[in-house]
Amino acid sequence: MVEICGNTMLGVIIHPYFRDIRSQIFRDSLSSPYSGFVIVLPVNWLTKHSLMSKRIYTQVRNTKPDVFTGGEGFAKGKHEGDRALVLSGERLDEILVHVKKRSMKIPARFLFPEKPSSKGQAVVVINGDRAGEIYVTRDPREDGWFPLVRRGGKGAPKCFVEPCRLARCDPK
Repeated sequence: MVEICGNTMLGVIIHPYFRDIRSQIFRDSLSSPYSGFVIVLPVNWLTKHSLMSKRIYTQVRNTKPDVFTGGEGFAKGKHEGDRALVLSGERLDEILVHVKKRSMKIPARFLFPEKPSSKGQAVVVINGDRAGEIYVTRDPREDGWFPLVRRGGKGAPKCFVEPCRLARCDPK
């Protein structure tokens, strides 16, 4: 039986830690027929459903200092837009990641999940039904939702999930 997981809100992730709405909005880099919809991603999203141990790929965002809001940013924006692999972490202000061939600690508020873009990518469901479970993507449907199969990639899809509820991962 195939299951449709979650809701249909897509397009923008709002990270509630930030005070200024201009810096809260992280636009989806994938084109989506649902752009303009909103998903609330709690600041502690990495600590839920054992996600910290799933080796999630993230994008480093909102790290540049903002003189208008007083936001201090992180490392003067040096890693803005970089891809980071989450290795571990127990506190939200110290997440150990691997970025640009080195390991470093970055506060969770600057890490946003990297969404899948094509078939054959390992993903973890980050919220809702099946949160914490690892799958492999198949070709996305016209509406952008991904059919997911268990690791190994064979058989009928177990469920269909919208990309805003998925994060690419390295299931080693």
